[in-house]
Amino acid sequence: MHSCSVNPSDTYMSRGVYGKVEGKETVGIGFEGAGEVIQVSKDLDPSLVGKKVALSNNYGIPGYEGTWRQYIHVKKELLMFYPDEADYDLMSYSYVNPLTVCCFQFLIEKHGYKA
Repeated sequence: MHSCSVNPSDTYMSRGVYGKVEGKETVGIGFEGAGEVIQVSKDLDPSLVGKKVALSNNYGIPGYEGTWRQYIHVKKELLMFYPDEADYDLMSYSYVNPLTVCCFQFLIEKHGYKA
């Protein structure tokens, strides 16, 4: 991980008032971030190593670790690949909030909501 965003949900989770996972005493914090692929499993294309990626790691997904860490293990399906010139800080918050905005926009248009 090169960069991680800080969302309100992260601060709540750090205080134990959001995202409690049953059966776990502690869990990591952080739902999204950006970094570089440093290793892949033997069934994946080794050319993925070195690629810049953004990722989301939701506490509801089995194996949740939180993105506030130096290294993280996630499935390829949770990665968004970026070009080499992409900025890690900008990439780190490109996953959760933009998708939320897209969903809001869809619902606004679908139901004809007005401000």
